[in-house]
Order: sequence, then C-alpha cells, then structure tokens
Amino acid sequence: MVEVNHAGIARSARTMDDEGCFLLLRTKVRYEVQVLDAVLPPDEGDSPANGGWFRAKPGWVLLLEGFASERDPFVTDLVSRMQAAGIEGTLTGARSAGGPAWSADVPYETQLAAVIGFRPQTGRRLLDGWIGGPEQEPAVIDAGARWLAGAAQTVIFGGPHGFSSWSEPAAAARLTVRGGALRGAAVSEAYDEQRREIRRMTVYDPGVLMLAAAAVVYPWPEMVAALRAAVLGLPLAEVSVAMVTHRDWASLSQGPEGGELYAGHAFRFHPERWSQFIPEPSGIQVLTNTHLDAAHDLSGWVTTRLDEDHVLVQARDLGPWYAEPRREYIPLPDEVLLPARRDFGDMLLTPQRARDLGLDTKPDFQTHTIPEV
Repeated sequence: MVEVNHAGIARSARTMDDEGCFLLLRTKVRYEVQVLDAVLPPDEGDSPANGGWFRAKPGWVLLLEGFASERDPFVTDLVSRMQAAGIEGTLTGARSAGGPAWSADVPYETQLAAVIGFRPQTGRRLLDGWIGGPEQEPAVIDAGARWLAGAAQTVIFGGPHGFSSWSEPAAAARLTVRGGALRGAAVSEAYDEQRREIRRMTVYDPGVLMLAAAAVVYPWPEMVAALRAAVLGLPLAEVSVAMVTHRDWASLSQGPEGGELYAGHAFRFHPERWSQFIPEPSGIQVLTNTHLDAAHDLSGWVTTRLDEDHVLVQARDLGPWYAEPRREYIPLPDEVLLPARRDFGDMLLTPQRARDLGLDTKPDFQTHTIPEV
C-alpha cells in the first residue's frame, strides 16, 4: 500500500518555484534501487523524471522537473504502478537540506585543500568512475569520515541533482564515495559553529579525494597541519600523489586560462602518470621516488622519507604558500612559484611535456583503458 501526501509534494514544489519537486518515498521495507526504478512510468522523451531513484537519509528520492500539469499525471501513474508491484510506504515531498546560516559568511578564498590522487588499476576505463582497486574504498571512506568528524556538529551530504540531506560522518563519507564513482563527483560538508569552520569531503572520478577546510577567520597554520595529518594518515601504498594547496581539483585538472604553466586536462585524463608528474608545486606534497628522480634540486626543501616509495616534500617557510587567502583560480606570486618550478624540474606536467608524451589529446572514454607505465 502506498499512501500519498499531496501537501508534502506541493511544499517541495514551492521550494523550486513550482518548476519541479523532489518526491520522497518513506518506507520501512529495504528495497533495491532496481526495484523502484522498474516501476517508473516509461520515458517516451517527455517524462518529468530526471534520472532514477537515489538514496538519501529520509528515504528514496526522485527528482521531477516541469510544472504541476506535467508532474501530477506522472505521480498518479507512478503510484498505480507501485501499488501493483506491492511496494509499501508513503510518497511525499522532500526538501533539500541547507547549511547553517553562519556558513554563508565563510569566504571561499579561505579554503585550503588536500588533493589526493590514488593509484589506478591497469586496464580500467576512465568511463568506469573510480578506477582504483576495491581495497581503496574503505581507506577513502575512513579518511573522509575522520575529516568530517573533525567539525561534525552537523553534517550534510550533497547528493545528485543538488539534493542534500543531513547525515553523520561515516554515512556521509560512504555516500560521497559511491556518489563520486557513479556520477563523477559528490561532496559532503561538516560544520563547526564554534570555530566557524566548514570541512568538505569531495570525491571525483577517476580517483581523486579532496579534503578541504574554510573558515570565517583564516587560521592557516592549524588548517595546514590538519590537512597534512590527514594525508599522512592514508595508506600511502594506494597513493600516487598528494598536495596541500589553495587549488581545488577543478582548477588543477583544467589548467590556468591562457597560460603554459601546466597541462591540467592531460593530468586529469592520465591517472597512470600521477605517480610520475604533478601539475605545479605546493608548499606541502607527498611524492614518489619517480617524482624525485625528475626533480632538479630539492636541497632547499625539507624532505622526509615516509616509506620505500613516498617522500614528504615541504617548503622550509610555509607562510608564502598559505598565509594569504586566495581563490583557487588565482596563482601564487611568481616569487614563490617560479623558484619552486625550477626546483621541481621535469616532474612538472607542462603543456609542452604533455605534447611530447602524446598526452595532450582527450582520450575516447569508451575505449581508452589505463595502460602500464
């Protein structure tokens, strides 16, 4: 039996200016998503359903687009099909959760991030989402949960289609990993009102975890120390490269506009090269022996051996790298970045180096598989 709460559906529609709504199925029965998707009315090109059902903390959620005149017949048909299939629960409307009011005062330029590239599995396709081995998932979930728990007064999971729901750190981390693998990117946020800090966990395909923090006040030494500790807490055998940076994955994987500094797209589409190259130097990074073999001169840096294949490389003075807040698309000053680029030498994936290696052409996602290097 499926009960319909029309008032709840109407409330959800009002939050979207009546141009759509989020349907919410509340049920005590554990259904597989394939069971729920199977009862969706057939899509003949004009269905208001955008995608299928997805799991959120309140229940199963389905995005409908269009006005009530388009949605209402769909809902009537859907309920009839659910009844015929024996599905039980209440169909109502869901409202996407939002962060606390104070979080709007957190400037984005105060964000610092640890961007971590994991080792890919040879033979996997870029189209496969997360392309690392299955043993990486528990490590990514654990790292994300611990990071979110550092500010876990409230946690929100950002699901597909912009829908968000309240969660707790471990569950949010699991949903973020699975959402990133399925849809290319997923994010969870945790809020700490006392510190006025937001922590973010984002998972991107093909194999990137980004842990980030931003705050109303910019306590950069504490933020840098926490991000470094989060990186060093990872199972490094699964890590190709890690950077603590004001950049985010989007800016690193696209490259600076109009510049010849680094080949962001080539870096993104060739994860088999992450243990060999980096886009640009950071104040703190974890590199492999292969990276270090290509360096020109790291005598001015603090290097710490972490295991047989990984080394922590850190600037002697972190202030020039992190003390001034800046947006992710704004490069560091030349007096900081250019000497570091000379020191790092041939490990930098410049556009010319990408062209020389044949990495400058976007691969065919359907056929391209991760090669051995």
